[in-house]
Amino acid sequence: MHSCRYLVTHRLKRGGWLAINGLSGAVDLLDDSTKEKLELPASNGHGDWDQDLLAKLRRRGYLFDTPDEEERLLLAQWERQQRRIQERPFGFALCPTHSCNLACRYCFEGSITSSRPHVLGPDAVSAAFQVIERLGAEQPSRKLEISLFGGEPLLPSTVDAVRRTLEEAKARGMGVGVVTNGTHLSTTYRDLMTQYRDQFSHFQITLDGPREVHDARRPFRSGKGTYDVIVEGIDLLASLGVRTVVRVNLDSHNVRHLPELAEMAVQRGWTGKANVRFSLAPVADHLGTSDYGARLPEEQLVREVAEVMAASEVTRKLFRLDLFRSAVHLGHVLGITSTRGQQMFQYCEANGLNSYVLGADGCIYPCSEMLDQPELAIGTFYPTFRIDEEKAAPWRRRSILTMPKCRSCEVATFCGGGCAYQALKQCGGVMEPACYGAEKVMDAFLDCFGDRLTSS
Repeated sequence: MHSCRYLVTHRLKRGGWLAINGLSGAVDLLDDSTKEKLELPASNGHGDWDQDLLAKLRRRGYLFDTPDEEERLLLAQWERQQRRIQERPFGFALCPTHSCNLACRYCFEGSITSSRPHVLGPDAVSAAFQVIERLGAEQPSRKLEISLFGGEPLLPSTVDAVRRTLEEAKARGMGVGVVTNGTHLSTTYRDLMTQYRDQFSHFQITLDGPREVHDARRPFRSGKGTYDVIVEGIDLLASLGVRTVVRVNLDSHNVRHLPELAEMAVQRGWTGKANVRFSLAPVADHLGTSDYGARLPEEQLVREVAEVMAASEVTRKLFRLDLFRSAVHLGHVLGITSTRGQQMFQYCEANGLNSYVLGADGCIYPCSEMLDQPELAIGTFYPTFRIDEEKAAPWRRRSILTMPKCRSCEVATFCGGGCAYQALKQCGGVMEPACYGAEKVMDAFLDCFGDRLTSS
């Protein structure tokens, strides 16, 4: 008998153990004896086990007759996930510019947002759509999805490029999503928003807290605050009925202010709009090169968010805990995340090249964090189209199944192998894992929420 390799156990405060099966997805309460037996080497045998318990553990995916049986289940889960991916849109991010009008304290794009004023011209936008169609044809069963990204895509200087993008997308029956700071929505882009309302699939706008907190984190380059104009932009989107995600980037400077932001959202009527929802995201520094000092390790952020939500009902109602990748499945089982959990064979959509980023420099990147680094690009879309298969191949292959160090790691299906860009820059290549402490995040999550299972 062989015990599952992908098994995480956590000691509960009330006693006993929580077992999280990263292969089958099962989550179960175990007593000390069962937990100890599951951790015994296969050579010790299971002859003294209660047969009903043994049968249940086999059904739940904790025990297999042989390692090969476990491997077959692993590959079957992978194939199921790949089928689910084929049902999702195939994503393309198009950057009209890398410039931005804000000076966010934690920006991961750094100096490129102030040093590259170039904007895509009409020929480049048309070329981008030709390449999108060409790359999209490689996965004909998938709907194509376009998102405007940057820098900041909605600047006065990009109006023509954005209008051209909307017209090109409309001609092809594609919707357009936008990731924007929202500072020009209610002014420069108001008429365009109204004209193309049905063409926009969704917006994502960041609002990092109440006015004083947000303005300290996300000011204009002049130092002036952006809170008021962003709130006006969200009001506009809410009134137009366009699907909108209001995102909060969390760290030690603003996590304790979530209740104030939630109260404001209620007062402005956003929570009563079906087209407006809210999300949380940790401020990340995959390369460890930022001098921004407020970023929290994810396991610490888990505890901070849990404390805030425990004390504030309005915050609990407004925000879901989908921000911790390695704990999404646990959150779904506990009923505190909106995303249905599944095995994380790949860390993000860049793995497997399930999305492409088309930069304002004419380059094609697998990841938005790589923008303005043409030496890392996997191809170009303008002035000519080219894919460098040697550079693209590792991104296509990358998963926990193709990285030997991940195959025997107990948290691999919760971690997904980590950030490929980080692996490329710091770990020796895309095909190396970039471990980020997923087990610590899971432990913190279960410390805060695990006892919910024992009371349900």
